Amino acid sequence: MPNKLFKTELPKPTTLAGVHAGKKVKVIGLPSGRDSIGRLVNLGIGPGVELEVMTSHPFRGPVVVRVDGNPVAIGHGLAARITIEEVAPADNDNW
Repeated sequence: MPNKLFKTELPKPTTLAGVHAGKKVKVIGLPSGRDSIGRLVNLGIGPGVELEVMTSHPFRGPVVVRVDGNPVAIGHGLAARITIEEVAPADNDNW
């Protein structure tokens, strides 16, 4: 019989495609594949980079994020392979 006291479940990783507009997130993982990684790095997106989700279009549309003050559109398929964690907003945040 499993012991519930010691059972640990890791939270399911969240992807950029599942985040609502207005949230701030930090990239913790990129998709595999040289082309995908190269495109994201050229846009300024990599592990540890904080993004603000500006819009998340329904029906598999693009996700628009703010990177270093600039809006960047990322296709839904690519956004669904970027692993993120939500960042708590700071009290004096001026984004």
